[in-house]
Amino acid sequence: MFFITFLKTLRKNAAQGVLLTLFWFVSLNTGTAERYFSLLWDNTVEYEPMLYCIGGRWPDVVYVGFSCLVFGLSAIMTALGNFKFMHAKKTVNVYYSLGVKRSTLFAGTFAGCVATFVYSIFIPFLLCAVFNCYLFGNSLALWKAVAYYAFSFLAVSLYPLAMSVLCMTCSGTTVEGNICGTVLTFAPTFLYYGVYMLSDLLLAGANYDIYLQTMDGNDRITAEFGGRFQFLDFLHPVTNDDFVDALVARPTDVSPLPSVMYPIFYLGLFVVLTLAARYFFVRKKTEKAGFLGADTRLLAVTVFALASILIPFASLIAYGNAFTLAGSVVIAILLIGVAFGVYIGFVAVFLRSKQKVKDNLRKGYIMMAALFVFLLIFITGGFGYETRIPDSEKVVRAGISFS
Repeated sequence: MFFITFLKTLRKNAAQGVLLTLFWFVSLNTGTAERYFSLLWDNTVEYEPMLYCIGGRWPDVVYVGFSCLVFGLSAIMTALGNFKFMHAKKTVNVYYSLGVKRSTLFAGTFAGCVATFVYSIFIPFLLCAVFNCYLFGNSLALWKAVAYYAFSFLAVSLYPLAMSVLCMTCSGTTVEGNICGTVLTFAPTFLYYGVYMLSDLLLAGANYDIYLQTMDGNDRITAEFGGRFQFLDFLHPVTNDDFVDALVARPTDVSPLPSVMYPIFYLGLFVVLTLAARYFFVRKKTEKAGFLGADTRLLAVTVFALASILIPFASLIAYGNAFTLAGSVVIAILLIGVAFGVYIGFVAVFLRSKQKVKDNLRKGYIMMAALFVFLLIFITGGFGYETRIPDSEKVVRAGISFS
């Protein structure tokens, strides 16, 4: 029954898988194809030697961002199309009365979704590697780059897939599951930039610039934040220049690949979210199908994710518009109360019961306390980040500026 469900899911997703494969094949080989036809048509043209070329010869943030968006949104839509049967009384009863264990039904359906993204990513990358070998020759650096970017974009696909399926299993309606899944997919990005803005507002030591000199002697100014935490820019790897720069490498490049923590971290999250989704799928009560607010914990986490970026953003805007620092902190605290009110408002509208609103007050208090602790970390110095300075070996020159 697992293989029957698995094959049915593959057939259901076949059109999407083929389109993604074609899109990715064309996208990965634009630069190498340009090189091939230029050499084919004009043998007098001389090009700088290259180790490999993945994507365009001059990849940019738009290319990487658009590619991430295509696979991320495709994953969310795949979860929606394959698990929406849980949100209608007729379909959920039909599926759960097929004589197939719930665990088997979930495993076959989810594995079919995962396989769709695995072949639509790895086949184009494999063909890209073969094309590179033909043009530039075989090298260890090529295969390292292909493996790194293949697993990175696999993480871009599988993480939102697992998050969306988890939200679908916890929610009672497709609309709620889709909205919560989309918001929570970006939760790491929200937290990252929330931390960035609160650091800029409350931690004096976070305001510094690093003056760097590149290998070719050109100067540039970069403002770094977080250092080791840059891999948290989920669906925004374009914020890390190394991610884009390493798509094309030349023999003179040294260690072009960025940190492997990006794919490792999000593939690890994918495994955790998959296990959670299976747990809730097996134990889901069919009578919740079609009802909003079936799991108020999901609503609380979603409101927290949105508040983690909106509250720091509002506080930073307030500070930039004649508010004092203390006034901006007061605004942040007041907005935590607003987030609590928004959560309770959703519960009241969805459940339409005073008693159920009272029963869910504790979850609202927990969410509000978590937001307050998040803010308190920065008010009290950010675990020493306020006095953080760049690594001494990276400092070329230093100066003091006054606001």
